[in-house]
Amino acid sequence: MKDNVIALKKENGELTEIDQEIADLLLTSTYFQQIYTTEDSTSIPQIAQTVFGWKDINLKFDIDTVVERLQKLKTKKSPGPDSIHPLLLNVHRL
Repeated sequence: MKDNVIALKKENGELTEIDQEIADLLLTSTYFQQIYTTEDSTSIPQIAQTVFGWKDINLKFDIDTVVERLQKLKTKKSPGPDSIHPLLLNVHRL
């Protein structure tokens, strides 16, 4: 269940009517100003650009090599960044 802030009481006693008023009120609240810090965005370090190249230019994509690699997958592991479970990719040669 997701909780939502429906309204907050403003300094003049009125209730907020729109989400922007709620956000503004929370940002100016002394309670939240004590908890959260404002970072200095002028001193963010720059990351040097890295050029990624192929480490192995002799890649094999023949059927036997691909099947061999797929058979070696650990099927009890969770899916990778492609969201495909290793159990689905594991192949058995007939």
